[in-house]
Amino acid sequence: MISIIVAHSKNQVIGKDGQLPWKISDDLKRFKELTTGHSIIMGRKTFESIGRPLPNRTNIVITRQADYNQPGVISATSIEEAIHKAGDDSEVFIIGGGEIYTQAIEYADKAYVTYINQDIDGDTFFPELNLDYWQLDNLVPHSTDDGLHYYFADFSRRENKPKLYYIDEWRTLEQVAQMEDLEKRGVCVFCEKHFKAEHREPIEIETEHWLVTKNDYPYPNTKLHLLIVPKEHVSVFADLSKEAQNEYGVVLCQIEQHFNQTSYSQFMRAGDFRYTGASIFHLHAHVIAADHENKKFEKIRVKLGTKPKSSQAKHKQ
Repeated sequence: MISIIVAHSKNQVIGKDGQLPWKISDDLKRFKELTTGHSIIMGRKTFESIGRPLPNRTNIVITRQADYNQPGVISATSIEEAIHKAGDDSEVFIIGGGEIYTQAIEYADKAYVTYINQDIDGDTFFPELNLDYWQLDNLVPHSTDDGLHYYFADFSRRENKPKLYYIDEWRTLEQVAQMEDLEKRGVCVFCEKHFKAEHREPIEIETEHWLVTKNDYPYPNTKLHLLIVPKEHVSVFADLSKEAQNEYGVVLCQIEQHFNQTSYSQFMRAGDFRYTGASIFHLHAHVIAADHENKKFEKIRVKLGTKPKSSQAKHKQ
């Protein structure tokens, strides 16, 4: 089995000036526990930043230098050769750096990720995992004594793409974990029979054909972010019953009165959900009111009409 092990920030940074831009002792302990007794594959720059072969592991270094020779190190000129030289090891670990991760990701079966939950300045990056092809198996939150929040997140390669959720359009790892659980159970959280049991926020307005609730994952800079969900499981507005279509305007009026809103944005996600920024394959609408009174207010940015990540120029996964 080929596994990637990496620590990266929210903006995919893994290093700066050849060093880790953070100090997380539990991350180093986890790295040692997982890799001890196994082969580790790294690029030359990563090896030289470490400065020595790591003990109790088979150290394989990828370099273009055909005559590269270091004590305690096996050299290879490609990721394929490095994997071959690892032999029949039950688990081979790819440990960096950025270019090696990009080359190795199509060979990997698992990824052990330490996800630092903030943007950090750096000059070396980890390629973003496409969650059409990778599933989150385990997520454990942690924090350092000085308040740095991070997760241990374990991913494995999917056997099949998700059928109910577009998980690659994720915003938080907690949201990913929730969608993975719902997908595994075959639950569309926006369908009426599941909505009341699975959605964490209470229903604010219910009509014959529609449900209105606050969003579990509101956008930044909002003082109100509502979901409007039809009780029918459809992809486009035209597939709703005429009664549901006609009632939609009534629902908007009820929202204005219930929440005393005279200034808000309203939009709907429908059709090919990969192109609308949605994370669930069920027609739904949003009502968003900006938090204008917040001194740090910034314009609200909503993903609409975006290309799905799987169609963008990304590495093969």
